[in-house]
Amino acid sequence: MAQGNAGGGIRADVEMTYVKTEAHHGPRARLVSALSAVRRSEHVAALLFYLAISLVISWPTVAHFTTALTSNGGDARHELYLLWHTQQVLLGQQPLFNAPLLYYPLGATLLTHSTGPVAGLLALPFWFWGPAAAFNGTLLVGLTLSGYAMFLLARDVGLELEVALFAGCFVLAAPMTLAGLPEHLAKSFTAGIPLALLALRRALDPRRNLRWTPTVGLALLFLLLHNGYQFIYASLACGVMGVTTLLGAPREDRRAVIGRAGLVGVSALVLCAPLLLMIMRAARDPALSIAMNPNTLDAPELLQFVLPDRISTLFGDWARSTLKSVGVVKINWETAVALPWVGLALAGLGLARERRRAWPWLLLTLLCIILALGPRLFMGGHEVVIGGHSITLPYAYLRQIPGLEFMRTPGRFMMVGVVGFGIGASLGLSWLVRRLPRWRRPLAMIATALLLLQIWPRPFPAEPLRPVPPFYQQIAKDPAHYGVFDLPIMPDARFAYDFDYQNTTSIYQFYQITHHKGIAGGYLSRTYAHHPLFNALLTFNRESTPALLIDGQASVFASFQDDLARDGYRYVVLHKDETQPPDSAFLPGYNLARQLLDVAFAGQPPLVDDSFTTVYLVAPKPSVQLSLGTGWRAPESKWRWTTSPATLEIVSPVTQTVQLQITPVYLHDPQSPSGMGPRGVIDVQVGGQSIVPMPIVAGQLFTMPITLMKGSQTITLTLEAGSFRPSDYGGQDNGRLSFAVRTINIQTR
Repeated sequence: MAQGNAGGGIRADVEMTYVKTEAHHGPRARLVSALSAVRRSEHVAALLFYLAISLVISWPTVAHFTTALTSNGGDARHELYLLWHTQQVLLGQQPLFNAPLLYYPLGATLLTHSTGPVAGLLALPFWFWGPAAAFNGTLLVGLTLSGYAMFLLARDVGLELEVALFAGCFVLAAPMTLAGLPEHLAKSFTAGIPLALLALRRALDPRRNLRWTPTVGLALLFLLLHNGYQFIYASLACGVMGVTTLLGAPREDRRAVIGRAGLVGVSALVLCAPLLLMIMRAARDPALSIAMNPNTLDAPELLQFVLPDRISTLFGDWARSTLKSVGVVKINWETAVALPWVGLALAGLGLARERRRAWPWLLLTLLCIILALGPRLFMGGHEVVIGGHSITLPYAYLRQIPGLEFMRTPGRFMMVGVVGFGIGASLGLSWLVRRLPRWRRPLAMIATALLLLQIWPRPFPAEPLRPVPPFYQQIAKDPAHYGVFDLPIMPDARFAYDFDYQNTTSIYQFYQITHHKGIAGGYLSRTYAHHPLFNALLTFNRESTPALLIDGQASVFASFQDDLARDGYRYVVLHKDETQPPDSAFLPGYNLARQLLDVAFAGQPPLVDDSFTTVYLVAPKPSVQLSLGTGWRAPESKWRWTTSPATLEIVSPVTQTVQLQITPVYLHDPQSPSGMGPRGVIDVQVGGQSIVPMPIVAGQLFTMPITLMKGSQTITLTLEAGSFRPSDYGGQDNGRLSFAVRTINIQTR
């Protein structure tokens, strides 16, 4: 394999400088001269070059460096939280792979989250200037190092300095990399991929020391600690490049290459297996939602690889309109796979003139393009069908491999595809500058300018940091451990456990950076399938049937304080300032939260009521808790059917006599032509103890006194007429039904 000369060139410069100064100058002059040589180092120059590009291509990140996040309002807040979590880990405040302050007090695993602790290490130098600086600094450092890592790989391939600088721009300014700025932090730092391929080249070279073999495993472990997607992409890329290296090696070297490949594989397995096993164990937790969506999201089409990306300043509008005119509908951050035209031309030149060196890299690019197209081939927004059959692409089989079910964004394969494409194109430019040595620098500069000109993005959006409520600044001084329940739960007038809920709780994750207390939720890329603590509240719908009531109020509202106290929550905080949630978009959710508090904290004055928040101290007042048991069908518009018997689950804080009140809508009557009648007899059992059967009339409130024992018990409701199938009476429903109910109320007063 061809070897780079970067390191040797630097050492020669430094040694020559040292010899001259040793002969003609004193120790101080030698030191000054040595430092001067380091400044002239191509590595320092490369880092400064990529830093300069990062500063301007990410505009206006540097302009709002300490005051706002480069973000479109999506994932930035929860990724900022992950950066803070890494800082807390290093301070000994939290465990590495668990977030105990999310879904408090249960906590949440971070092993299945897409962004790992590596990004948090990049943020460490910037925390001195605040959270925004930590986030934006991570973006800028990530871009800079991504370009520099590609530069190192290009030099190792044997490319000239100017050409290697050009190669680094392919990764730094790739549309998928730039998509990480407003959308996904992990995408903006892809340095581990070219570093893994660099390590593999050296590890498989028979002329290199065997000490290079474990570096591939270290690079893959680094990627695994940064982003699971990038780990998979780099692992597949290493496999492909290992095969092409073996095929291109001289016959006498092939045995050595095979042996080294075996050592690479063993060392990578030893280094990565412990963490992989931990991730697999976490992913098998039935409480988690890992696959999330059985369908692949946002797979690009072939045309999107050759047209400029939509974020391009010069060509974005034209490219978007062209794509829409031919029926392409998925145009977003996950389909940012455009390959620059100058790269396509140079890649063709490289394949024609440097075939032996270029074909492995361009083969890798081609495989990544095929995988990036997703499980099915689409054209013009429609699936391509030949002879009545769909075209199944390799990505469909890849997702069937155990452990890869979570993959759902195939366009991200271009994070590694652009590495192969960049090297292939750079080999074409290398051939050109060797043919025209006098034009070496101008050609490299022109190629770089054309590359950046096509890609150059519009200014990225910014998300100003929300001011932290004074109450949170106050409790930050309290060393005690407890939870804070933030409201509103979500923007609209409903309670639900979905993306809107998680996105809203990312606002509260930002506040947690200040107050360091537990919160009830948390935005993670993969978390619980159902809320593990407040699922009854988060699935509550005032219109759902039957309405479960305690003293005429929603059961989940009435027991809210009890639920909070049981799980260690000390305060409920309703955000109300216009700069906080709820702003105008959150007003429906705010009003619903207010209804919850009016029931749960009826007659209790707030602890704090300022322009930012209304805060209540949790003071548990034991109440009855009511929930559905077995036998109930899915709710319909104004009632819910059940089979007979059906059960209710009740928890009572004391032994007491209450009134069970039920409003039936329909009752089974075997004598009726439709199978339903107005009257029936219902048997009620409380904790296994039967009560005298009572008549019940459809549309009328049924009331029965029952005695609840302290603790949990089951109420069983049995209609003496039993159950029926509507299909037996000429209906369409083949299920078993007994009676339908509109409301169930436990009256304690």
